[in-house]
Amino acid sequence: MSQVAIIIPTHNHAHLIGETLESALAQTFPDVEIIVVDDGSTDNTREVVASFGDRVRYLWQPASGGPGSPRNLGVRSTAAEFLTFLDSDDLLMPNKTEMQVQYLAAHPECDLVFGDCAYMELDGRDIPDSTTFTERAWNGDASLTQLIRSNVITVVAPLVRRSAFERVGGFHTSMHQEDYDLWLRIAAMGTIAGTRDIVAKVRLGPSRRSSDRLSTIRGDVEMFERFQVNFPEMMAHHGDALKRRLTNVYLALGIALHDDGERLAALKAFQASLRYDRFNRSSYVRLVLLLLSGRQVLSLKRQRARLREARPRLSLR
Repeated sequence: MSQVAIIIPTHNHAHLIGETLESALAQTFPDVEIIVVDDGSTDNTREVVASFGDRVRYLWQPASGGPGSPRNLGVRSTAAEFLTFLDSDDLLMPNKTEMQVQYLAAHPECDLVFGDCAYMELDGRDIPDSTTFTERAWNGDASLTQLIRSNVITVVAPLVRRSAFERVGGFHTSMHQEDYDLWLRIAAMGTIAGTRDIVAKVRLGPSRRSSDRLSTIRGDVEMFERFQVNFPEMMAHHGDALKRRLTNVYLALGIALHDDGERLAALKAFQASLRYDRFNRSSYVRLVLLLLSGRQVLSLKRQRARLREARPRLSLR
């Protein structure tokens, strides 16, 4: 049994997964198992993985539509004590596993330790001075409150204890941000920590840069609403942060819905935002402007109706 499993979900990344596997095989920590879970690829991913021989284990499943399901399958297929989740277009730094195993060994109370990630272009060129922590202004706080405020944990960044992963039930595959949802549940039921070491390089391809804004915000709403229902005891210590986040995600949802022309749904989202913070100025302003614009539209419709009624009478004269 290997001590660490590096689980790589993939779908049609034959042109990139070879470099990803090389980075996994280059780990300075010797006791590592590498598992590729192919989520229904239609390219030559299988052949690329096979070229690495028995150094890499290959699993296949029908396309599930997201990375959560293949990640869960990868965990079920191994008995490793520690887990890393590596996307098939990203790269591990050589000492990532070794540093994080040492940290968890020295801190047995910790369930997850994460590091920073550098960003690169699709062609592999580094993006200067661009990392997760700089982009999201991480202040070194790894508390649940900080995690509620902002997700500073890129999916490849942590090493997770298997016991913690199983305790919280693994990835919820229906969630839009299933990795963020997992980190929140682990932090709520245990302890997490962060270091400023750069542990991976993350490729910023088109799919990551142009994610569906409305779907992402709706996913945030569902995730945080579910979190407060499933962890009501967290409200005593983290309630202010959770209410503030729900205020902001409902506000963002209202703005996105309004931009898409869904006025009634936007109105309900602004009202929900005020339910969590009835003094939130931005939500009030958006709500009032929406109501005023609605009255103006109704007034214009009435004026047009009166004009249409007047035209026949004018023609009779």
